Amino acid sequence: MSKPPDEDKVILPDSPEAATWGSVEGWVSRDGYFYGNASGAERLARQNGATHEKCPHCGSIFEARAYCRACRDKRCAEAYAALEEVEWDGAPLADYYGDRYFWDEDALRDYIDDILADNPDFDPSTLQLVLAEPEECPQIDIDDVFDDCLPEDGEVPDAVANAADALNKVIRDNAPYCWRASKKRVKLPKDFIDEVSKDKSES
Repeated sequence: MSKPPDEDKVILPDSPEAATWGSVEGWVSRDGYFYGNASGAERLARQNGATHEKCPHCGSIFEARAYCRACRDKRCAEAYAALEEVEWDGAPLADYYGDRYFWDEDALRDYIDDILADNPDFDPSTLQLVLAEPEECPQIDIDDVFDDCLPEDGEVPDAVANAADALNKVIRDNAPYCWRASKKRVKLPKDFIDEVSKDKSES
């Protein structure tokens, strides 16, 4: 089998044959990044060079690489309204996004009072609240822990198994360790809303 013509040729980096000068055309974004001329290059260059974008849903102009707040708020409000509604009986609450928790009525009342102090026209019934649910803490599966240490058909020693059972009991007895926002939206009682609103008007 014959060799290619240049296979036995020695070409050093400074040789004219090692490389030749050429020009390449393509899309360049506003900040100088080159995207070439392949399919989609123009779109990428324009997106990278833009400072703002137009929302495809409502037409609002918003900062690039962010999101349209109006559409986001609308979608969140619709998702919240679609949740199962339950009456509040004083159980722990969370806001819809899980950023803030209220462990009792006093905590919720203080939060509403702070809002009303800055915005007297605020309607407490517009708060997006959900029930807070305790997270389950994992317990120790001692057989799984020792799975790679024991011979085939081997068993965990009784003393170790009993200690694991005791630890699991402590874990269960001291739960919950953390909470999360549930999928049940809360309807605040009318008398509670009237009361916090009245307290503000009288202060």
